Amino acid sequence: MIASRFVITSVLALLLTGAVGLIGWETDWGRRLVGSDNRLQSTKRASLDTKILPAFALAPLSPSGTGYRETIERPLFIPTRRPAPAGGGVQITMKKGQFKLAGTTVSESISVAYLLETANNKTHRINRGAEINGMIVESVASNRVVLKQGEESEELLLRSSNSPKLPPPPPVAMAAPQVQPGQPAQQSGQQAIPAPNAPPSMPTAATVGFAPPGVNVPTGMPPGGNPMAQNPPGVGYPGGPGVAPGQNPANPAEAAAAQDPNQPAVRRRRFQNLPQ
Repeated sequence: MIASRFVITSVLALLLTGAVGLIGWETDWGRRLVGSDNRLQSTKRASLDTKILPAFALAPLSPSGTGYRETIERPLFIPTRRPAPAGGGVQITMKKGQFKLAGTTVSESISVAYLLETANNKTHRINRGAEINGMIVESVASNRVVLKQGEESEELLLRSSNSPKLPPPPPVAMAAPQVQPGQPAQQSGQQAIPAPNAPPSMPTAATVGFAPPGVNVPTGMPPGGNPMAQNPPGVGYPGGPGVAPGQNPANPAEAAAAQDPNQPAVRRRRFQNLPQ
C-alpha cells in the first residue's frame, strides 16, 4: 500500500517538474516576457509619432526648358492652339444688340426674362441674376430688362405692337344744285363742288336731243340746244314751221299757239303723208 502511494507521488512530481521546465524554456526563463512588453510600448509610441505626408503636387513640365515645351506652347484644349495671354488685366468690351426683349414674368418670388437672340432667333428663359453670353441679368421689370457686363450695361425695352390709328374720313362735299331751265345761272363767287361717287344724273331733253310732246325739235339743232330759244323775228328753225310776217315770236301766247298740236295747220304739218 505504501509502495503504491510512493509511486504515484513520484510520477506527479516528475510531471510537475517537466511542466515547469517546459514553461521556463518557452519563456526563456522569464526574459521573453519582459521583451514583449517593451515591444508593445515601442509600437504604441511609433504610432503616435507618425508624420503626415506632404500634399501631392505634379512636377513642373519643363523645369530645364526642355521636355514638354510643345505641350505648353500648343495647348490641346484651346481652339487656336496658342498659349493664353499673359496678365489678367484685359478689359472685356460689352457687345450690345445681341438680344431683344420678348416678354417678362414678374412676381413676388421669381422674375424671369424671355430674351430673343438676334443671331438665330432663339428664345432664352433667364432668371434675374443669371448669366448669358458673359452678361448678367441685373434687373427685370414688367417692361424692361437691364443686362450688365463689367462697368457697362444695356437696357432692353419691351415693345408692344399697337394697332395703327385709322385716318379720318374725307370730308363729304355737297353736290352742286342743278340749274333748271328758266332759272338764273350761279353767281361767279360760288363754285360747284362735285359730289364724290355721285350717281349719274338722268338725261334731260336738252342733252339727248328730243323735246316734250307737242314741241318740234329742229333737225339742225345740236345736242343740248334749247328748242324754245327765241329766234330773230321772221326767222324760223331749219326744217321747222316758218314765222309769218307780222307775227311776233317773242310773244309767248303766239309761240304757244304756233306749236299747239290741236291747231289744224300744225296737224297738217306733222301728218303730211296721212289722209286728212
